[in-house]
Amino acid sequence: MRRILRVMTVGSLIIPGVAYVMVSLEWEQRRLSPVSGDEPHYLIIADAVIHDHSVDVRRAYDRDAVAKRIIGPTDWENHSRTGSTGTFSVHDIGLPILIAPAFARLGISGVRVMLGVIAGLVPFLLYTIARRHRLGDYEAVALAFGASLGLPLMAASGQIYPDVVSGVTLLALVWIAVAACEAVLRLRLLLAAGLLLAILPWL
Repeated sequence: MRRILRVMTVGSLIIPGVAYVMVSLEWEQRRLSPVSGDEPHYLIIADAVIHDHSVDVRRAYDRDAVAKRIIGPTDWENHSRTGSTGTFSVHDIGLPILIAPAFARLGISGVRVMLGVIAGLVPFLLYTIARRHRLGDYEAVALAFGASLGLPLMAASGQIYPDVVSGVTLLALVWIAVAACEAVLRLRLLLAAGLLLAILPWL
């Protein structure tokens, strides 16, 4: 019975995450959700990291003006500052570095899938935190599943932003903090906490 419940738990938490990814990819294919706002500029930084091994974005903007791989970042002057050492974005570099491998191999769709998978960690983290607080399996599943129902709706807003990654990072730190209140943490959890804390300011 416990094994069946575990399978049902995993299934109920994965399905909304898959729906989130599928909705965003479908909307992108139909051009219902083009990159907009600051999203192109995060992608420009990622392009600079990939091709120039730098966060100087001038050449990346010049490349995109010809290739038009990234949709519409025409106001680059408002999103960067030029000095004696180069042209650098006003946006943080944590997210572009994180998404660079997916962008290099699979383009914008790959970035959306990657961020969708990261967002899909939310219900699993909530479930784990709920169980740590001694909630029963059914209550923990209900809480996590309820939160996961919101994931597909996130496709209606911009995705290529650090908000979701930052939120998942903070939720993971909450989970580690809850675990720390109950027992001596294993070395791997302490290392994970240190890594997450180090990443957070860059986002």
